[in-house]
Amino acid sequence: MSPETMDQDDEPWTTLAGPVILGRSILLAKGEPVPSPWRGVARIELNQSTLSSPATLSAVRTAYLTRTRVVYEIDASMKTPSWGSDDREVWQVPVNADFEGEATWRLARANSVDARDITRPVWPLHAMAIAAGAQLVGGRRADVVLPDGKIAWCDGGPTHLWSSSEPELEGAVIVPRISLAKGLLTPVSAVPPTAVLAPDQLIAVADPAVRARIIAPAGSGKTRVLTERARYMITAGIPTSSLLLVAFNKRAQEEMRSRTSEFPGLQIQTLNAMALSILNGTNGFESRANRLVTINERDVREIISTYVKFPRKTNTDPAATWIDALTEVRLGLRSPQLVERDYGGDVDGFADFFPIFRRHLADHHQVDFDEQIYLACEVLLREPKARLAAERRAEVLLVDEFQDLTPAHMLLLRLLAGPSLSIFAVGDDDQTIYGFSGATPEWLVEFEEHVPEAVHHALEVNYRCPAPVIAAAANLVSHNTLRVPKEIRPGPNNVASPGALSVAKVDDQVRRTLEHVE
Repeated sequence: MSPETMDQDDEPWTTLAGPVILGRSILLAKGEPVPSPWRGVARIELNQSTLSSPATLSAVRTAYLTRTRVVYEIDASMKTPSWGSDDREVWQVPVNADFEGEATWRLARANSVDARDITRPVWPLHAMAIAAGAQLVGGRRADVVLPDGKIAWCDGGPTHLWSSSEPELEGAVIVPRISLAKGLLTPVSAVPPTAVLAPDQLIAVADPAVRARIIAPAGSGKTRVLTERARYMITAGIPTSSLLLVAFNKRAQEEMRSRTSEFPGLQIQTLNAMALSILNGTNGFESRANRLVTINERDVREIISTYVKFPRKTNTDPAATWIDALTEVRLGLRSPQLVERDYGGDVDGFADFFPIFRRHLADHHQVDFDEQIYLACEVLLREPKARLAAERRAEVLLVDEFQDLTPAHMLLLRLLAGPSLSIFAVGDDDQTIYGFSGATPEWLVEFEEHVPEAVHHALEVNYRCPAPVIAAAANLVSHNTLRVPKEIRPGPNNVASPGALSVAKVDDQVRRTLEHVE
């Protein structure tokens, strides 16, 4: 196809552009004429300077996530960016850190026709589909023909749960990049969930968008929503191996596993187990040279006592303060110097001790629980190969108890999610209980800052507690300043008697509670 003929024969360009709902963009050498499907759309110039600009990344990410057609004008002097890495101390890295140049280029190319050589425009997913067994279409408007004879579009946009009845597809199906990258030609075809769900639960489970915030108060069925969401995505055609469900603790993990037992390949891990898998190269993550052994708090105390001499005082536990200080740095991502200062003399020398402690762990191939998270962040920040492999293993993250994530947890999840940030988050900003280690409801309240262009849903029915308890709790938490405004109402079968809640003033709360339970 030559520049002289492209205006006279628009059909090849129209087919390359695909249906408007797919939002395919185009890469053009600067100064080249714009093919008709992209005339009048926004233009973003990519050159050596703009490529690494946060503003450019924001514009490119927005266009990609909203499936907005864009003309990317590529300056001839622009060099392909190298894979990003960050050698700073992990506590110095902002939670929302991006590898700007890498992320901008990956997102710009992911769903774009490459017409930098305008005589030979290329849709890169064609080659992936052909390698997987599809054939090129002859005379019909689509990308490929699947082995079963269906015509299909190959979608490079953000993962989306397409309906087979989408009118603009005109009978074609959609095969997503997430499948093509695994050599699969499975089309996405979402059908209504078969599980019995309340209306608010159904909306959250069946939303076609992958990036989502689900506000789920106590007793609203959040675990059910999370597991049914995984089932819905797998049934729609998303590869099981592309999903990773993240539970906050072992008990929640086991509950999720029991509810999804028909999918043996579905990965469900706690945050710490996931981090350890990254470090040891297990459960589908990139293999690494040395396997690390997890130590407990008793071992940590022995390490501290090796390097720190405590004055002998009865009825004191000075090591506990040092353990807390280690947590503030490694999970709260606070400066060791600031932590030492804030402890007012209780951890003198902590800033010097921190790197010594970590070196001791590394020399002995050990990690404690906090180091699992911190070191996993360090690996993903400094080792692009490990990070890209981890992204492929966790292309869609479904995360429970989002309100209890610490800054280090959030950084780890964003590094795993990659530039497209495919995170389905479930939590309740009114139930943050791990504030002492840096957890904050900010991740849910300001979700758009961390996972842009996401949909927001709320579960509004508490099926667990008596109606008076729900009303009293709602009144109490309404005074919180950092929260998502919400409505919480009792289920139809909840106890409604006013006597279900009593308020008593007592001198000994523990004794009164025990008497009440007995």
